[in-house]
Amino acid sequence: PLADLIDRSLDDWLATGSAATDLSLSMILGDEDATPDVELRSVLQNTGITLTSADLKFSDLNGALTFDTDTGLFADKLSGRTFGGEFTLDINSVATGDSYRIDGDASGSADWQSFKQWADLFLLDPVKGQLSYRASLGIDPAEDNPFNLLIESDLQGTEISLPAPMGKASEDKRRLTVLVTPGDTIDVSVNYDDLLSTSVRLDDAGVTTGEVVLGGGEARIDDSPGIDITGRVPGTVNVSDWWDVWDRMMLLVEKADARALAQGLPTELPENTLGNTNPVSSVELTIDSLDAWDIPIGATRVSGGQEFGEWTIQLANEVARGTVVIREDDNDPLVLLMDFVHVPEPQEPVPEQTIASAAAETSATASQSTDPMAEFIPADVSAMDITIQELYYGTRNFGRWQATTRPIPSGLSLQVLDSDMKGIKLQGTLDWVLREGQHATRMTEFDVSASKVADIQRAFRLQPVVEGDKLTGKFSLDWIGSPAGFDTETLNGKANFRITNGRVNAEGAAALKAFGALNFNSIFRRLRLDFSDLVGSGLAFDTMKGAATIEQGVLTLSEPITVDGPGGKFLTSGMTDLNTTELDMKLAVTFPVTNTLPLVAVLAGFAPPVAASIYVTERLIGDELERFTSASYTISGTWQEPDVKLNKAFDNDVEGKKSRGFMD
Repeated sequence: PLADLIDRSLDDWLATGSAATDLSLSMILGDEDATPDVELRSVLQNTGITLTSADLKFSDLNGALTFDTDTGLFADKLSGRTFGGEFTLDINSVATGDSYRIDGDASGSADWQSFKQWADLFLLDPVKGQLSYRASLGIDPAEDNPFNLLIESDLQGTEISLPAPMGKASEDKRRLTVLVTPGDTIDVSVNYDDLLSTSVRLDDAGVTTGEVVLGGGEARIDDSPGIDITGRVPGTVNVSDWWDVWDRMMLLVEKADARALAQGLPTELPENTLGNTNPVSSVELTIDSLDAWDIPIGATRVSGGQEFGEWTIQLANEVARGTVVIREDDNDPLVLLMDFVHVPEPQEPVPEQTIASAAAETSATASQSTDPMAEFIPADVSAMDITIQELYYGTRNFGRWQATTRPIPSGLSLQVLDSDMKGIKLQGTLDWVLREGQHATRMTEFDVSASKVADIQRAFRLQPVVEGDKLTGKFSLDWIGSPAGFDTETLNGKANFRITNGRVNAEGAAALKAFGALNFNSIFRRLRLDFSDLVGSGLAFDTMKGAATIEQGVLTLSEPITVDGPGGKFLTSGMTDLNTTELDMKLAVTFPVTNTLPLVAVLAGFAPPVAASIYVTERLIGDELERFTSASYTISGTWQEPDVKLNKAFDNDVEGKKSRGFMD
């Protein structure tokens, strides 16, 4: 009966050493139904026993084992060693009909390294040290589950190298209980100090059903397929630390698969009751707090389920809310459908009204700041298809984004497919790599387009400086650092823009300090001529355009910034250092004859009839006439304090300017 109860798992064994054994056997001869009466007493002396089917070894066994057909199996203070530690065992029995109820009680210690070598389970990798335990073995044929093994420990002496709240130091105590109930299937229940409770049922194909409960509560087994994960995670969970654990576990899985392949063993798990190799069927968790790479996040709720091998997960917290879809094929990208993503600012937010005036200081010190993503590994980012309805940075809403991420050697490639940043549309590719400890970012052929330029500035709570019906542009940039570690000292690239049918508003022009050469408000005060009648309410233009190249943070206008309209023309050429904010530029100012006859007369010394003649021929000789209504200025100093000086009158030549007169 005993052999049948334990599924004959002890049929194959090997004993070494010495034992003094007395055996008394009696039975009725000639009776086919007779059972023998057995009295066995064996005194073990440094005996070793190996259960060959389980590869389980016991050594240094000392003590007496007795078996009596009428009373059962007994042992008193049987001692020995297993898993690198010592144990003592007591066995008692009670006869029940033609069988026995057997109870065994053991206490001892074990070494985790020895146990891990026997179990070969990668999930135990973070566990090391010593283990003191008590074990109870119960065998009762009258029960539905006649066999059970209960192991209890306070885990003192055991170190668990996991982040909070699951990790523990060696000297700390945490209660662990493990209950194993074998039969046609095997039920296993584990409780780790009420932080984690799990109950699962296993058959030859693996886990068939079960539950994991976090943060208190008892896990149960029902008939639904798969494992349900529920509960609450107390305290703060550090995402970066757990990400490192995940990487470590995946590396161990790869090594285990490699060993299995070398031994000719299968590496794929058999299909479970869900029709795939992932036993988890649903998740319903609340996490008290998250720390995501130094970004504090409050309470987070995660819920989702698996159907036909595809996971659909809902995520909600103060930083992000949306749906994550995990495809059955591991090679398919994750799908993120986010209602909003809120990226907190890494420092105290800058008031909106001071953003423009602080732009120069921000740019000049950008290269000296710490890269907030210096510790991030871009190659760890999975392939994703991303849609974000609202993207926030600090308190500012940067609108809707659609993008993809794909792995590239040593990094990732982010393809911006579509966006609506309060009216601004961006499209392009950003590559981010990490090689030999150095981050590098490259933005390639980004297209910029927008309409109603003034409305965009108002949407960002800024006073409109430049108005326009349409904005188009393109830029390519690269720098040393992550996308969040923008560095002007290593910045290279090119950019161009064009705005049509607009106006430069004089009242708001102070906000253009970050552009230095377009700081009309400061420039107008420094011009030797009075243009207040022309620009008092702003400068209307048909076209504003320009192009620039950037090398090591020095921006050079490859095509002059041109503001061309009925009120005049401004052309700016030269360069500015984005690191120091120093300016070395030239500004040419031209006004149409119809509005500036007195000015023409003053500049050229002509009488009004001559000025009128100049007006009549203006469209015939183009730039030749413009020179009589123009003056050029040099712009030096810094973005904060541009120094504008008259260079010479009758001069509208700037570097990169294209002439439209027949004499040029």
